[in-house]
Amino acid sequence: MIKPTSHFQPQNLLSEFIEEFWVERGHALPDKSFLGFAMRHGMELRDFYAVLEDAAHRGILEKTERGAYFRH
Repeated sequence: MIKPTSHFQPQNLLSEFIEEFWVERGHALPDKSFLGFAMRHGMELRDFYAVLEDAAHRGILEKTERGAYFRH
C-alpha cells in the first residue's frame, strides 16, 4: 500500500475516480482515464495502480486476467 502524502489520500482516490467517471456497479473502470486522473492528483501512474491493486485485494474491485478492473 502506498503512503498518504499531502497531495492525495489513497482511501479517497478510488471513490473520487468512480464518482468522476460515473462507474456503475458491474462496469469496468475506464483505463484510458487512469493517467490523467493520476497526474491531476500529483501522483505517478504506478501509484494509482497500487491503489487499484489494493482495492482488488480487499474485494472492492475485481481484476480480470487481462488486467481490467471492475467495480463490485
